[in-house]
Amino acid sequence: MKGNYFRLFGLIVLVSCLGLFISGCVFLVGGAIGAAGGYAISNDTIEGMIDKKYDNLWDAAIRVSNILGNIRFKDRQKGYIESEVGKTKVNINIEKITNDTTKIRIKARRYYKLMPDIPLAQKMYVKIMQEAK
Repeated sequence: MKGNYFRLFGLIVLVSCLGLFISGCVFLVGGAIGAAGGYAISNDTIEGMIDKKYDNLWDAAIRVSNILGNIRFKDRQKGYIESEVGKTKVNINIEKITNDTTKIRIKARRYYKLMPDIPLAQKMYVKIMQEAK
């Protein structure tokens, strides 16, 4: 009887670890985009520090937001872009840390802000990194 509980517990842990690995490939994506070196994932947000100038990152975020969806609001001085991609609301915050380092945070929520859309946030993050010069 005890053996069955240990097997079930082990299976649950294994499936959970695989799920986390598949949904949050931080190092694989970070390695693919070069200078970024990775990013952090929370419930509905992707955040990373990038060795790119603020203006280059801003322009790339605008281009990607326009390609994937519709920009609803943007404020360059505050570093804020609000867009809609399908039924997902996306908020992008860009903050200048130094002259050559910028922090970007992408939050994506779908279905009237009820559910996080991490795959879309990851996709936008990677595309912005690829577009930024």
